[in-house]
Amino acid sequence: MTTALQRYVFWEVAGGVAVAVAVITTMVVLVDFVELMRTLGDEFDVSPIRLAGFALLRAPALLETTLVFAVLFGSMLAMFRLNRRSE
Repeated sequence: MTTALQRYVFWEVAGGVAVAVAVITTMVVLVDFVELMRTLGDEFDVSPIRLAGFALLRAPALLETTLVFAVLFGSMLAMFRLNRRSE
């Protein structure tokens, strides 16, 4: 059985990890999209919409690589917020 304190810390850490995953994934997919635009856009005359779809198809593999760092930064963010509010 979990206590109220354990649930509170869990939700704080889960929120921090969710924010970190969203931010890091958005940045990585955006950088991947720009890289695809640079390399494939000129050579094959592909539309940006199609390249965005291709970047989104590659997103799960990129997310798997960056998930470790997202959990690290998310938990650090949660502990920072808890410390800031003296909780």
